[in-house]
Amino acid sequence: MAGFLKSQKNKMCVIFMKNSLDIEKEYETWLIHSRNNTEIYEELLKIKNNKLEIYDRFRKNIDFGTAGIRGILGAGPNRVNVYVISLVSQAVSEYIISQVESPSVVIAYDTRKNSYLFARSAAEVFAANGFLVWIFEEVQPTPLLSYAVRALKCSTGIIVTASHNSFIYNGYKIYDSHGAQVANTSEIYKKMSILDIFNDVKSSEFNENLKNKTINYVPIKIIKNYINSIINLCNINKYFLDLKISYSPLNGCAQKIVSEISQKINIKEFNIVKEQQEPDEYFTTCRNPNPEKLKSFDLVIDLAKKTDSDLAILNDPDGDRVGIAVKHNSEYKILNGNEVAALILDFLLIFRENNNKNYVIKSMVSGGLIDKIAEENNIFLIETPSGFKNIAKFILELEKQDKLKNFLFAFEESQGYLLADYNRDKDGITSMFFICKMAGYYKQKNMNLIDVLYNLYEKYGYFLNKTLYFKIENSSFDTTEIKFKNIIKNSENLYIKNIYNHRNSVVYDLENNKILDINSPKTDMIVFNLENNQKLIVRASGTEPVIKCYVFANDSTLEKSKRNFHNIKKFAEDFIKNFFI
Repeated sequence: MAGFLKSQKNKMCVIFMKNSLDIEKEYETWLIHSRNNTEIYEELLKIKNNKLEIYDRFRKNIDFGTAGIRGILGAGPNRVNVYVISLVSQAVSEYIISQVESPSVVIAYDTRKNSYLFARSAAEVFAANGFLVWIFEEVQPTPLLSYAVRALKCSTGIIVTASHNSFIYNGYKIYDSHGAQVANTSEIYKKMSILDIFNDVKSSEFNENLKNKTINYVPIKIIKNYINSIINLCNINKYFLDLKISYSPLNGCAQKIVSEISQKINIKEFNIVKEQQEPDEYFTTCRNPNPEKLKSFDLVIDLAKKTDSDLAILNDPDGDRVGIAVKHNSEYKILNGNEVAALILDFLLIFRENNNKNYVIKSMVSGGLIDKIAEENNIFLIETPSGFKNIAKFILELEKQDKLKNFLFAFEESQGYLLADYNRDKDGITSMFFICKMAGYYKQKNMNLIDVLYNLYEKYGYFLNKTLYFKIENSSFDTTEIKFKNIIKNSENLYIKNIYNHRNSVVYDLENNKILDINSPKTDMIVFNLENNQKLIVRASGTEPVIKCYVFANDSTLEKSKRNFHNIKKFAEDFIKNFFI
């Protein structure tokens, strides 16, 4: 989000936007320097007379979002291409060199268009800057990259991926020596802004570096050890012997590791969606391969129905998220991230041997039923800003305080979960097999995960939540006092206790008619706190031109909770309509 206040948005324009003369000059510079790159050069020629297209591609350098750099593939500094990837790699190199004496990096890449090309180019830049470089020989998932950083004791890690975005995107995630995404990328971005993309980027030839062993392929044992860590964590046993699973990697890079684990743990029946089994850079059968989107489940649920599977499961293309659908009364019900997290916490509590293992970490936009379970079971529930990099920061703090043994698990509502400390980013593969273990355990008790969820509702109250998506290019809006008064007028079916504006670090206390400063991390988010711990959270996606509205409703009965949910949802839609459309 460019900013909640219009004045702030204008300020951002002054700082970051280039004027038309600079844009024209930079466009001509790219034409000159890309003559040997046929794809980029021809793309630039095609837009020669399209001023709007040139402006969009050259108005600024691509920036970091919630999870690294992510953007549309194409020519120009505001797109993802080999020159931009090399520039970022040079900036990362210089940043790491300023921190350590003997730098090293491990590089992974997913199944997207140009991912291998970008990873190889990044390796050439790092090697030229004096790094010891490790690179995977084939596509590998994000959680393995996090694991490999730690296992190889590297200074940093890189994966070329756009995670769950559509096929027109690619991106670049940066990891620190702990295997967590770099939380503060401002210094790297400053270096990117200073460097000349064509003259200041060092490079070296990939095959020559292989001969000199400055570039090396990641040892197979790293992958094997990661697989064994998953098997050991999930405590593979009899719970899998009667389980039938249908699975899709959504044409991503998790399939090979998932298949190997499924064979080793003797799942009774493990079926993979053939159309989505192998890499497909165009994601032909699922243009938006995101487990949060119901359409992404179409083929795996079709397969589950044909094979009478207990679960339909899918990973996103880089394997750091997992989505599940559960067979219940002959139908398949898709669970959201908050529901799965509640099931995980309840299951962990059943087998918890140490009552001091009581820290659960979640993003500020996650919660619902799990909040109540944590409250009733003396679990410390820690909230962080969105992005697993912020969750990883808190895990590091626990480690520094010798409290890592107290860590139970972490999650985000966007179907990302971390159940172990052998990596420091969300892990869709580990989470997948842990969920399978839960399903197998309950199946032996003649229950499925929906049965368990309904039992939790009966015990703790009926919690309903959903994330609403609104595609909006210009996501700047006004949160002045006058606007908030208009908001309140339109909330006739809601009782708003207070409104937290985390962009400006103020709270509008409506119960006491006060405006107060708050000490909270600045983030582009507004929280409407309602009665009975219900809420609406509005924030801009850090990876797409999308506004997300997180609706949290609950009550003592399902009917009451549904009514509350409807009222909050309507208020959210009115809010978007009044302030964005």
